Formats: sequence, structure tokens, C-alpha cells
Amino acid sequence: MHKPQTSNSKAPIRALWAFEATARLGSFKVAAEELNVTPGAVSQQIKKLEEWLGYALFERKTRKLVITEAAQALYQELSDSLSNLDQTCQRYRAGASTDVSVSMSTSMAAKWLAPRLADFMILNPEINVRINATNDVVDFRKDKVDMAIRYFDGQAKDLNCQLLCEDEVMVVCSPSYQAKAQLGQIEQLNQTTLIEISLYPDWNFWLSKAGASVHCRGPKLYFDQSLLAIEAAKRGQGVTLSNKVLSAEELSNGTLIEPLPIRIPSGKGYYLVSPQNRRLSPNAKLFSDWLITSFSKI
Repeated sequence: MHKPQTSNSKAPIRALWAFEATARLGSFKVAAEELNVTPGAVSQQIKKLEEWLGYALFERKTRKLVITEAAQALYQELSDSLSNLDQTCQRYRAGASTDVSVSMSTSMAAKWLAPRLADFMILNPEINVRINATNDVVDFRKDKVDMAIRYFDGQAKDLNCQLLCEDEVMVVCSPSYQAKAQLGQIEQLNQTTLIEISLYPDWNFWLSKAGASVHCRGPKLYFDQSLLAIEAAKRGQGVTLSNKVLSAEELSNGTLIEPLPIRIPSGKGYYLVSPQNRRLSPNAKLFSDWLITSFSKI
């Protein structure tokens, strides 16, 4: 590889775009399609950048393009920089946007946000709120999202993390189901149908932390979303594990009760997260403040 060009020469900007696309997509051809140029043009830009840097960016293997170790750090910083540039341009596109975009789980959107969102809209009718309801973890470098509510331990070095609510796992069921199962002691869980949620602490966790000596031997129902498990419990199909955030409405109106008043900290919580290297827009900051205040009232 040639020595790098003199320090007073500017970085080839087009070549940087070509390198980022190729490293992300793993192909000259696919990168060329995204950039609307020919694969040969992308290859030439990569060669130009390699000459400017003084080292190889890719290893050409059989049917595979592999980024070199030396180029990994460059790709990461370049990817972050281009993402930030895109976000900045999006904010200034056709004037300042009034949109605020927030990502959260489907259950959080349905069970907690939806019943309260009208309160924010009444106070801020000029702001358009876009809800990205998904159980996938948002990628702020790619997804057009200002912030997200995430259920985890709060450890993320690249994010601003504001604790909204610590999680305490509780047992809930309908009043009619408690009466039918005569559920008042932990040991009586063996006589019930247990409803499991794949993305939430399971019954073995709760029983262990509660100091119970019993093992759950009864039938089980499995759901991948809390809102479905809560709905099944409301309809008297069994007992499930939930918390005061997702079950607030049902506990308030009496369609769900706590037959066993034992709440176990899960070690996780609901956090409001946003990228450290990106400042929230004024409208996003308004929505962020409203979320924090609303959670404090639970």
C-alpha cells in the first residue's frame, strides 16, 4: 500500500460515502445501487481512499468482501458522523419539524401510553407525535426516532438513560378467577393456570425471589406480549406476572387484583433513552419532560 498523501490534502468526501456504504452493505454492487452509481465507480472511490489513508480497507475473499481491522474504527466513527449529519439535515428540512417520534414496546404503547396521550395532545396541539410500537430494540443510527422507552437495566454507554420507573413483579388475576381457585397462598399456585410472558421474568424467578418452596406443576399459557397475557388474565384464564405500569388501568378499575400481595424487584426498569451525541429538539424535549412527569404519578 502506498504511503498516505500529505497531511494538507483534504479527505475525499465521495470516497468516504462509498466506503461507509460498502462496509455497511458488504458489497460493491449493493453499495453502488444505493448510491446510484456503477460498482466500478465505487471500487475506484475505495481505491482512492485507500491511497489517501495509506492502508487497505477491505480484503477481497472468494464471494466475500471483508473489512480490515485497521478500517473498523474508521467505519464506526464515519457511520456515527454520517448518521448525525443526516439527523441534522432532517431537522432543518423544510423548516423545523413539529414531529416527535418515540419507540416503545407494543404492550407499553397500548397499556400505558395510549390512555394518556390525549393529555399531552391537549396541552400541545401543534406537535405531531409518532409512535413506533415494536419489541425490537431501536437503532438510533438508522431509525428515525427521537427517543425510546426501554425495559432493561439502564446500562448503555452510548445512550442518555433516564429512569422512569423501577420494575416490581406482581401476581395478578381476575377477581372471579381468584374466587374459583381460592387463591390466597403461594402454595395454591399449583392449582392454577400460569400465564407466561416470553419477554418478562418467569414464574421460576418470582417463586425463587419470593422464597417459595413449591414448584409450578399446573398448566401454562405462553404469550410473547404482556398486553395479551393481561387480557387473558382479565378474562379469567389464569394468573400472570405483571407490574404497576402495564396493569395500572386494570388494577384501578378492579378487573385485575393482586391475590398474593408480594412484589419482587426485577433488577430492571423502564428507561427513557436517547443518543448521547444528539440533542433533543425543543418539541422532543417537551414530550420527554411530559413522559417523566407522567411516570412520576404512577
